[in-house]
Amino acid sequence: MQRRVFLHSLTAAAIFGLAVPARAASGWDLLTEAAYRSPSTARARVLLSQARTDAAAALRQNPANQEAAIQQAVAAAWGAMLSGGIGPAREARRLIQAQITAQPNNAEAHLAMGAWHIEAVRRVGMLAGPTVGASRKAGNAALDRAIALGGRRALPSAYATLLRAASGEGKCQNGRAAVLALARRAAQGTAPTSLDAVMRASAQRFVVTVAAPSANAADAAAPLLPFAHLSGKS
Repeated sequence: MQRRVFLHSLTAAAIFGLAVPARAASGWDLLTEAAYRSPSTARARVLLSQARTDAAAALRQNPANQEAAIQQAVAAAWGAMLSGGIGPAREARRLIQAQITAQPNNAEAHLAMGAWHIEAVRRVGMLAGPTVGASRKAGNAALDRAIALGGRRALPSAYATLLRAASGEGKCQNGRAAVLALARRAAQGTAPTSLDAVMRASAQRFVVTVAAPSANAADAAAPLLPFAHLSGKS
């Protein structure tokens, strides 16, 4: 199974944290460490497990704590990606869907769902549908929703660009034009968080690289995606 990535932008808080006001620093710090600075997959799993434990404790104290609920969903999604397990993937989807139901206008929840679908399809191909119910169509619809809800922010457009390009949507001329247009939008987007800034910079790098007619859009996007730094590390 392809272990290519599901994270390489720069802050868990922003990948699935666009619209939540006050952040619980410790939880997002754990997710950020796991996603971008952990030296190994094993260490990333430990950090994700700790993030879930902390979120569960916060939810026991206050079941209406939406911040903790989103942190829990993100940690579950990333943990499922690292393990490659069917059960964890289904649980992650359930947690993300619960957040979409509770917060239908939350861009981060839709972004999380879009990434869940696209990454599942990207890693296991046609088996993603029968095994966990993932589809490229559903993923792109969720990404479109996240982009719309995110407004001028760089993150939704940038992350969607990289996911789509890495999935091969930039192979044909029309697809290449579409991902480039989205990347250019992201490159000019606002950056209210550090992750927005990193993703905006990634979009700018992508635009420069893919401007060359011979450049491969998928190859340009893959290293810019999350968890890329853990590729090949156990």
